[in-house]
Amino acid sequence: AGAPRKAGGGRGNIGFTLAAMPGINVVAQSITPRSLVERSFRQSVSNQAVVTEANLQYVGSITVDATLLQAADILPNEEVQVVDIDNGARLETYAIPAPADSGVVCLNGAAARLMQKGDTIIILSYVLVDDKEAPLLKPKIVYIGEQNRIIKLDSQIHPNDIC
Repeated sequence: AGAPRKAGGGRGNIGFTLAAMPGINVVAQSITPRSLVERSFRQSVSNQAVVTEANLQYVGSITVDATLLQAADILPNEEVQVVDIDNGARLETYAIPAPADSGVVCLNGAAARLMQKGDTIIILSYVLVDDKEAPLLKPKIVYIGEQNRIIKLDSQIHPNDIC
């Protein structure tokens, strides 16, 4: 048997030793220290929006009133997760702005098969942050009322808000 080979150990990597075995090629992957890893956190929640349209003939996405997108800090073409409170469906798509203060929330393309006009939904966005930034993150919680109008903005969900 050959001598142990050193793997990793480069800048930003944690080194470890692998024993080489005759006839076997050893491939080592570097391990990233926890301090360099980014985690996915909720950036915003737009709670209780009501689907106003479902358009099967569009390529994809969700079209949302620009005022709601701005309040949630969601940019055009940003990936969002949409959760249907009525039927439990979940999907990922991208956001397209509708005219400001229009109240429009329209599921487009295949998503229109999962969520229908009149369904109550939650729109979520996420951000990648490292462990140092995570405690400083203040998510945007957008509470939506009738005609998809903002009724309250907050940075946390309160115990009374939970069913």
